[in-house]
Amino acid sequence: MYEQAYMSIGKGLRLGFFGEILTTVAGLFSWFGLSLIGLVLTIVGLGMAGQGDSGYQKAFHVTILHLAMVFLGVILTALTLAFMPVLGDVLAALIVLASAVLAFLSVYYVCATSAALLENRSNPLSMRADTLWKVYGVCSAVTHACALALMLPFLAIGITAASVTAINVFDEIIALSGYGDLGKNLLVESYLTTFSFMNFGKGSAVTYLVVLFGGILGVFYLKSLDQEENIL
Repeated sequence: MYEQAYMSIGKGLRLGFFGEILTTVAGLFSWFGLSLIGLVLTIVGLGMAGQGDSGYQKAFHVTILHLAMVFLGVILTALTLAFMPVLGDVLAALIVLASAVLAFLSVYYVCATSAALLENRSNPLSMRADTLWKVYGVCSAVTHACALALMLPFLAIGITAASVTAINVFDEIIALSGYGDLGKNLLVESYLTTFSFMNFGKGSAVTYLVVLFGGILGVFYLKSLDQEENIL
């Protein structure tokens, strides 16, 4: 029974290894067809290995979830970028981060399970498998930290511009939702307080807050534009 499980695991890991090699080569030369073949081989290999041990089965499920999230994320990001560009950029960054986490979990389950299975048979190989996911995690964390550092100036510009727009918008809110609580911001609150409730003191205070917040965000926006010019 155990020998059959080990044979299934060995065949599955071998197939997944060839699939990862094909995917890597296809990524270097932008060969979509070869990348798709490698991806299918990887999934089938993890499925075969999952029949022999639950750890590989977890890696299989995480990989499927990873692919589904990337596919849906691309569609949602494209739709969001078409209507709300700033939100689309933030959503794309979150999808990339979640994708990196799921990819790391898949590697972790494969390596940790392999290390546990090899512990009684070959201690050096077990130690290598246990070290591999740690090295991958460190490299992945450093890579995405550097990518995030490069994206920060552009994210700052987008978030600041969106914040200024959110504070100063008035006509669109009144036209779409009226004077109700749905979508009400500080400008609508200032208008209602001043002209509906005739509370000129509180209305003036809210208006000063709007001007203050707008000025602070404007300063950050100008600084972010300077950073963009320095980058370009």
